[in-house]
Amino acid sequence: MFFAPQVGYDLTTTRSRLKGSTMQLLTDQDITAISPAKTVGWIREAVKLHGSGALESPARVSAKLAQGKLTFTAGADPRLFGFRSYDTLPTTAGEQVTVVHERDTGRVAAIHIGNDLGAMRTGALGGVAASLIGPVGPCELAMIGTGEQAWRQLWALSATLNITVARVFSRNPDARRVFCERARTELGINAAPAESAKDAVTGADAVVLATNSATAVIDSAWLKGDVMVTTMGPKQVGRAEFKLDLVTGADLVVTDSLAQLRAYDPPSLVADAGLADHVKQLSDLLAVQSPAAAQTAADRNSNTGPVSIAGNAAAPTVATPRNPRQGRRVYLSVGLAGTEVHLLGRIAEHLRP
Repeated sequence: MFFAPQVGYDLTTTRSRLKGSTMQLLTDQDITAISPAKTVGWIREAVKLHGSGALESPARVSAKLAQGKLTFTAGADPRLFGFRSYDTLPTTAGEQVTVVHERDTGRVAAIHIGNDLGAMRTGALGGVAASLIGPVGPCELAMIGTGEQAWRQLWALSATLNITVARVFSRNPDARRVFCERARTELGINAAPAESAKDAVTGADAVVLATNSATAVIDSAWLKGDVMVTTMGPKQVGRAEFKLDLVTGADLVVTDSLAQLRAYDPPSLVADAGLADHVKQLSDLLAVQSPAAAQTAADRNSNTGPVSIAGNAAAPTVATPRNPRQGRRVYLSVGLAGTEVHLLGRIAEHLRP
């Protein structure tokens, strides 16, 4: 049955028109109260499923249109399959759509309309990364960027890190002031605007880059020796928010999806430098997170120092340190497909009357 919800999406009316269907139609308003701890926990489940092969996570695909692209990220877990779609068209107010189907019947189980689900999922992946390679104990955090992706990273990190202070920088002084006020009010985090990216990053135990910058927003020389760096924004040849030395000087480089890291066009900086085969996945670390297992995995890797790509030498390797919480650890967030499907399924289950 075709139905066309009006502005505001009257869910009661929509459900009655579906004549008893158990399908749930959700908007951002419905999911706003979901906690970061729950979201990170559900995404951690998805990462575990990915490691076991039970989460299907192909690289996203796009259809070119006259003024942009319509992109689909599809996937499946043992119970559900589905997709999220979003566009790059010059619209005034875009909305994403996520649809999940029951795996056995093919019936639509839930639909989400809005932009929060994708950002929550990406933030929660960052939270899982921090739980695996982030600092232990009280830590100082640097946030470069004040958009929605930056907010959801901070939101998720509030559940996985013990943040004593968050220093926030973006080019707009008003934006960083508002971001810090929101962090203090909604998350109880001691957040303070920084006058420069260098001021924010210097001395930080964890750094989040969440910009749309086509050029590097930090200098690796500003980083302390023991630090986790998350990069959310552009990371392709010709358009990247960091320089390659951030990665080549790292002791550990991790991503959520190697398939996506390899699929960029133009290629990712990491793939173009011949490093992709040596980047770990979050699911790899989750599988060996016990101290004994982690030691065994590290022993299999004879490289214990940072990488170098000088000259025309063979493709370098990214070392796995004996302790994945020491040295420079870089998390390349690219979007693990299938996590939106798993997350919407869990949220729908959680909200079901």
